Amino acid sequence: AKCGPRRMLRYDNDDNQSPRKLVELGQDLFRTMWKLDQTVKNEDDETQQQPLLKYGLYHPNVVTINAMIELWASSGLPEAPQEAERYLSLLQQWEQDYTSDDSNRQQHHQQHQPIDDDEDPYVISEPFRVRPNVYCAVMEAYGQTMSSSHSKHHSAAATTASFQRIQELVDEMKSTCQLEGPAGTMALNRACYAVAAVAHP
Repeated sequence: AKCGPRRMLRYDNDDNQSPRKLVELGQDLFRTMWKLDQTVKNEDDETQQQPLLKYGLYHPNVVTINAMIELWASSGLPEAPQEAERYLSLLQQWEQDYTSDDSNRQQHHQQHQPIDDDEDPYVISEPFRVRPNVYCAVMEAYGQTMSSSHSKHHSAAATTASFQRIQELVDEMKSTCQLEGPAGTMALNRACYAVAAVAHP
């Protein structure tokens, strides 16, 4: 996989293709997925076809969260870092709840098993674990916003705060994730690009 500066979302004069419209569309899809999960769980509970799970089959997971953070990071919008942090916090809360509820985790694991012996790309082990790519996407939200044409003027304090937050995210990633091999190298490279994008002196 290639590693380098993130490309911003391209758009033309059509407001429906603007970065803000695109992130709004992404958030609508995210909410729809969450509502679908709640609807299915409620129907299953009413018919007693299967145990009611806190995190059902259609519940957003680390892949969904990472996609939303990537979308915000690519937008370059001024609020992108705050939105990225919000999604990171949401995933961290899900991870904490999921790992602390053993019975729910076992039920979730059983109901997410592939139907046959073939590997199912939609079945994710540890579906709410915060992975390095998630931390990197949040860092890139800071970097892209600071270098974006949407936010041309930044105070020295804002630049320093963004740089410090990226440092904190790197430290947290190093303490909670395994950064061995090519995947670890790529994660650290992405962190370096994010710092460079902030243009901290």
